[in-house]
Amino acid sequence: MASVTTPWLRPLWQQWALAKQNQGLPHAMGIPWQPDAGTELLLDALIAWLLCNSQGNKACGVCKSCLLQQAGNHPDFLRVVPEENKKIGVDEIRSMNARVWSHANQAGAKVVLVQSAERMTEAAANALLKTLEEPPQNTYFIIAPERFARVLPTIRSRVQIYTLPTPSEEEIKQWLQEHLGWIPEDPYLISRAQFAPLKVLNTLESKEPQASLVDLILAHEPLPYPEKGVDAERWLDDLLNDLQRRLATTYLENNLQFANKLIAWYDHALQIKRQFQLGGLNLPTQLEKLFAEMRRG
Repeated sequence: MASVTTPWLRPLWQQWALAKQNQGLPHAMGIPWQPDAGTELLLDALIAWLLCNSQGNKACGVCKSCLLQQAGNHPDFLRVVPEENKKIGVDEIRSMNARVWSHANQAGAKVVLVQSAERMTEAAANALLKTLEEPPQNTYFIIAPERFARVLPTIRSRVQIYTLPTPSEEEIKQWLQEHLGWIPEDPYLISRAQFAPLKVLNTLESKEPQASLVDLILAHEPLPYPEKGVDAERWLDDLLNDLQRRLATTYLENNLQFANKLIAWYDHALQIKRQFQLGGLNLPTQLEKLFAEMRRG
C-alpha cells in the first residue's frame, strides 16, 4: 500500500487522509503520471481507499469493495486510457459520463481515472469539463497526465493538482531495504537514476549491465538534466567518479588515446568543481558545456 511502503509519499497521503476526515477531499484530483516516482503505486492505493467501505485512512483490504478491486472488476471504478499512439475520443468520455451518473453498484463512491489525460481531443476534454463543473455526488475523478501543461487550462482549473515529492537518497534506501531486504552497494546508482525509486528498482532487478553517466553522454543519450544546483553537484560528483573508473579500465585495455581524453575531461570537471565551491558559478550551464565537449570527442 503506497501510504505504508513508500516513505516519500506519506506526507501527501496524510494530507489526503486529513482532508477526507474533514470532508474536504476534492472531487477532482490531478496527479502526474510518473511511474518511476511511484504514481502507479500511489493511484492503486488511492483508488482502493476511495472505493473501500471502511472509514479508515487506507483501504481495509477485506471488505467486498476491496476484494472486487483486488480482483480487477469493481463495477464502480472506471479507467479511461488511450490506445497506443491514439487519442482519447469524445465517445469514450461520453460513455464514462453516462456511467458516473448511474447509481453506484456497491452503494459507495465511484472513482474515475483518466490516464494520459493530455491525449484527450478538444471535444473529449470539453465533455469531461461539463461533468467536472457539475459532478455527481460521491464521485472522484483522478486526472493523470504525463504533463499538466498539455492539458487544457479549463480542465486544470477544475482539478486540485498535486506534485509528487522527489525522495531523498535515505528514503529510497529505506524503501529498497523494506522492499528487497538489502541496499545496493553502488553509491551512485540512485543519483544516476535521477532519484526515481522505481527506476532504481528496475535497474537492480535487470540482469543487463547498466550504462554509466559517461556512457550515456558519449552515446548522445538524452539526459533528464536537473536545474537545481544541489542536484547538479551530485551529477558532477557522479561524473568525476565515473571518469576515474573508466580511466582505470582504459589503461588496462592499453587505449592511451582514449585515456588522454578521459584525463582532459576529468581535469575540466575537477576545475568546474573547484570554481563551484568558491561560489558564483552556474553549475548546470558549465556541466552542459562539458557534456557537449565530451560528445564532440
